[in-house]
Amino acid sequence: MGFNVVTPRPSRMSFYVFAELWTKVAMKTELKHDRDYINQNTPFLEYSDTELKMLGTGEALLISEPKIRFAVPIRVIHYPECPAQRRSEAYRLKESPALAEWKSI
Repeated sequence: MGFNVVTPRPSRMSFYVFAELWTKVAMKTELKHDRDYINQNTPFLEYSDTELKMLGTGEALLISEPKIRFAVPIRVIHYPECPAQRRSEAYRLKESPALAEWKSI
């Protein structure tokens, strides 16, 4: 079972709910109260106030307890734009069989 939370105001989230989220993707927030809440309640982000404030568009910090013991910088893409930007040759995938062919297997 999984649980996913997306919020622009993490400081309004219940501490008990926030504590149960093992994997967190923290994006830029300029509100000091929200940054403090994230820093105080997320391991490995104790000194990341400046980083959370300075992240660019599409940049984030990934924290996944207990497997990753540090904040990993990641880039978040807007997926509908991704296939349009890449040509099909970039993936080098073989063509998929038609649905009719799958039904005969």
